[in-house]
Amino acid sequence: MINMKFFKLNTGVLLALLLAISSCQEDDILTESIPIPKKSQFEEGMIKLGKKLENPYTVENMRKAYQNLSGNPQLESENISESEIEVTHLYVRFLPQSEEDYALLSNDTTLQLFDYPLDYEIEEGGTYYHDPELPDSGYTWKYCAVEKDHDFPDLEYEIIEELFLPESMQDETFLESIDDWSFWDDLEIEALKITGNLDEPEDAVRKSRWRRKKWKPSGRITVDDDSGLGRVPVVGCKVRAYSWFTIKSDLTNGSGYFYINRNFKGHVNYSIKWERVDYDIRSGNWGQAYYNGPRYKQKAWNLNIGKGGLSWVYAHVHRAAFRYWYNNTYGIKTPPKNRVWKRKVKIGVMDKGGTPFFRRSNRWTTFPIIKIYRKWSNGTILSSQDIYESTIHELAHASHWALDKSTFLKIISKDHLIVIESWAVGVEHVFATDVYGTSIHDWNNLTFADINGHYKSIYTPLVIDLIDNINQRATNRNSKDYPIDRVNGFTLGQIEDALEKVVTLKEWRDNLKSRYNISTDKRIDELFENYINL
Repeated sequence: MINMKFFKLNTGVLLALLLAISSCQEDDILTESIPIPKKSQFEEGMIKLGKKLENPYTVENMRKAYQNLSGNPQLESENISESEIEVTHLYVRFLPQSEEDYALLSNDTTLQLFDYPLDYEIEEGGTYYHDPELPDSGYTWKYCAVEKDHDFPDLEYEIIEELFLPESMQDETFLESIDDWSFWDDLEIEALKITGNLDEPEDAVRKSRWRRKKWKPSGRITVDDDSGLGRVPVVGCKVRAYSWFTIKSDLTNGSGYFYINRNFKGHVNYSIKWERVDYDIRSGNWGQAYYNGPRYKQKAWNLNIGKGGLSWVYAHVHRAAFRYWYNNTYGIKTPPKNRVWKRKVKIGVMDKGGTPFFRRSNRWTTFPIIKIYRKWSNGTILSSQDIYESTIHELAHASHWALDKSTFLKIISKDHLIVIESWAVGVEHVFATDVYGTSIHDWNNLTFADINGHYKSIYTPLVIDLIDNINQRATNRNSKDYPIDRVNGFTLGQIEDALEKVVTLKEWRDNLKSRYNISTDKRIDELFENYINL
């Protein structure tokens, strides 16, 4: 909507405005850079809240601030009356009770949701938050600010306070008068001051026409990779900067850098929310996974996530998920997309030992459908490549499930399990070799005894055999202990295309033979015979 107040602008005001904008350019870009620390200075576990803060943005406190400014000719504005200080936003919290409730909230892109309240100090950062007054086995409150006329979804919510956000008035009156624009800033400073929330030296505040310096949050997010890559950028993660109810975010680029193109005037709280439109990383079964960073002013946040904690696991799970959904160059389908009739994929990171798995179900459930454990069942901590490959493997199952739910769920034989697991092994291998140059499992040197023993005869290199030009038997002196593989040249996309509605290895083989003329039928028969009679 065009603001008609623009057309009241006169030449004098325009000149003053241009001068003001010119003088602010230096402040708009944050040039200070903080060296990346050698390790993450961070607390694992639940976020610890400090004291409750008096909210400066309530209508009541903003009107008190207005009255304090009245009569000061240097600060007041004759064009703005107290009656203009009325509700612009609502500080609310929602309590989802089901997966449907959660989807309603997460699909509303106007909401910047937090699991913890915005009017408390954060005494210690952490990886999740759950209201201690609510049962552990369930959702927690979701906090945010919404415009006063927001169309609330049909789920439990509570209006905590009515807000007046001066920035919304600055947007409306920006081009009418420099004095009016400055007044809203004066009002905000006064409200922060009277509620004890103005983090500025007293001598600076007392200066005539003192203004808070503007700046734009930025930085870089990296993570240690202990599988040979060293420090790597965390690409496509959601970094948020917020000050009270002003919340903005940016996605890290291919080098891990972010730049939040929004002016802030004081301190901001930095954080990472480990989610994207199509997937959500959880701390355990219920908690949203976070990295709650520092509270900075005029400083970039350059974070390296060191090895050892849940945040390190979150980062590597995210690397794999981001690659599969948003940088998938193999011609295969992504895991399920978030749609109205579908649900965001939830990946639970478990702080204990176990085996990664995909939960087969005919519908989305409240619990994560994928679980990744920080340790193996024997207590060994996963390496970064373990985490990456395990996540890709389970996401391949999710993608296969979405390709044909009824067939996937109908596990009718060991043969069918070989189809399911061999597909996931192949996808895992291709993704991993692109990133790490090799896969953790030496699939090209497995004997039949390895497959029947350690791999329980359902995890086979069949998909890898269809793609590569390595004949295991020939490279091992024609020993019959190794599979014979004289097939090559298939792509993951072609193999996936032949996978739909397949429940046996023979069906998969016949689809490949009928659809593609890449190798002779005899050699494909020969390759599949390695695994049909396992």
